Amino acid sequence: MACIEHGEARKLPHAAGSFDAVITDPPYDSMVEYRDSADWFHVWLKRSQAEADPLFALTTNPEGGSEYDRELIVKAAWRKMPGDSRNPTDYDVGMADALAEARRCLKPDGIVTILFGHDSPEVWDRMVKILGNASLVLTSVWPVHTERGSQMGKGNMEATLTLTCRPAPVERPIGQFRQVEEKIRSALQRKVLEWQTEGMSTSDIRVAAYAPALAFAGRYQSVHRLSGEAVETSAWLDLARRIATEQATQHVEEEFDNRTRMILDWLSEGYGRSPQTTGERRRKAFAHNLNDNSLGDLLPATGAKCHLPFASELNLTARPDCMIDSVLAVAAAARDQERTLDCLEAAGVDTEEHRLFALCRILSKHLPETDPDVAIWRWLDRERRSLVPMLNTRRRQSEAASRQTALLSS
Repeated sequence: MACIEHGEARKLPHAAGSFDAVITDPPYDSMVEYRDSADWFHVWLKRSQAEADPLFALTTNPEGGSEYDRELIVKAAWRKMPGDSRNPTDYDVGMADALAEARRCLKPDGIVTILFGHDSPEVWDRMVKILGNASLVLTSVWPVHTERGSQMGKGNMEATLTLTCRPAPVERPIGQFRQVEEKIRSALQRKVLEWQTEGMSTSDIRVAAYAPALAFAGRYQSVHRLSGEAVETSAWLDLARRIATEQATQHVEEEFDNRTRMILDWLSEGYGRSPQTTGERRRKAFAHNLNDNSLGDLLPATGAKCHLPFASELNLTARPDCMIDSVLAVAAAARDQERTLDCLEAAGVDTEEHRLFALCRILSKHLPETDPDVAIWRWLDRERRSLVPMLNTRRRQSEAASRQTALLSS
């Protein structure tokens, strides 16, 4: 028989060791502002239900809205609202208290299942600390397709993760970073392949990869590098993202250089031209074996934000070892035939099937049709059958002129 009770998650009216399992779907940090959304209806309901349910209108909120002093969310504008309890610190403490109470009510071999989804590594870092403060360890993860994507805090995610946790063992071993890293890499490679087979999107795979990595790391009381330094949670998140990126993007033209792959990865997240944090640029650079400082000319930063500018705003040079710089240089040439041919020659284009044209097609799928660079890339792809012969003719003429000059000088 099912029994429904209404109460406080941080103070359950049940004896210790009562349940085999606790299943919860808590607020996902700052993803949904429940109380503010509820107030839209509350102001009307308390009037329409004034006679049927007078108690509905009773609230301690001086503004007459619903009460939120115990609401466990992070308000997006919390920095501008001093004194409001809906901030990361109070959220983390409240969530840890609620999960610790769930653990208290568990049998020794019981499990806590948490539905959770967020694309921010910082939120996951805090979530791991919340579990640790609740004396729980993550043991497995199951992605479930429940979301539409493009929601607050979720980027392009379409999956919610079902996290399975168990009470943390009293005694856990100390781990060595290299050994744990190899176990995580091996497990994630299998998982990513499985998720790809199931049709998960690349952005979902990157986020889903956090949980298995954290589950492996959670088997240890702590993990240390050879120097003796303890490994922080953020290192496991970076490692998971890097492995998932390597696996999930193997199908992308393998001859592309790392800098080009990084931009394709950036666009596959749905970022487009919109500003993102420099921390996200750093994580992408790490995932593609790049130095974050080397990306300032491609994803320039303004304060703590960076974005992909239009080609006309950049000063990039076409070169054979970097296709993204080359296609942006071509776009900056703005259909000027001589400048375009110069760029194609500098990029080493010698055939209509050159990877530069393939990259133009790929980039055009990731950006809006109205994007000015997309218009030029599509023009270039259409005109490649005439441009490449012109380029090869120009090369032959240049070579002939060089030979004639050499003969005259001799």
